[in-house]
Amino acid sequence: MLKAKFLLILTMAALLTCQKSESRLSRITFARGEIFLIRGGSSPVPIEAGAILQHKDTLRTGKDSYAEVMVQNVGLFRLSENSELNMEELQANDKTIIRLDKGKAGFFLLKLIPNQQVGIKLPTAVAGVRGTRFLASADGASKVALFGGAVQVENEQKQSVVLDKPGEVKLKKGDTLDSSSLKPLSAESIAEMKKLEELLPLDLQKVPTDAASTPEFRMPSGSDLKKP
Repeated sequence: MLKAKFLLILTMAALLTCQKSESRLSRITFARGEIFLIRGGSSPVPIEAGAILQHKDTLRTGKDSYAEVMVQNVGLFRLSENSELNMEELQANDKTIIRLDKGKAGFFLLKLIPNQQVGIKLPTAVAGVRGTRFLASADGASKVALFGGAVQVENEQKQSVVLDKPGEVKLKKGDTLDSSSLKPLSAESIAEMKKLEELLPLDLQKVPTDAASTPEFRMPSGSDLKKP
């Protein structure tokens, strides 16, 4: 009997530990065209709006394809066509790191709470998010275009600048970063952001601020699998 009680206590402790380390809730809230999920090194599989995303998942869009991702307590990300984004950190301890490996994404964020960390990794830069509305690009060079709020951009040499008004920074590998790197918003950035904003009405009120009970998305198998 004592052994059974001890086992029960250990089991409950393990469950509590798992709950504390759960990733924050993230799901696809909009999908148009070919959207693929890569999980745990597996082959890409097609997914649709409503799918739940997990820590380390990669999302890929095809030609003329777009997706919107909601992350609890953080905001909405809109992924442009021919893009690839990885949910590098989705832990529930107020830290969210998104890695954009290819293409473009628009970020529309809630006001961050104290001690909350949100970062966007690009091939040659890292954006420490203070802003609420900005575009990130990873097409040969890394670009961060700010439309509202503030963003701190850091290059591979750990040099950094702060964008605190509309403008952009574009970095190639090895580029130095200083105040001269800050440029006005380009016509290309404005047009791309407008395209992402007009996909559908922007509704930050649908972003939950507490964990919700959501059914788990299960990977398709067998004949359901499709490769891009």
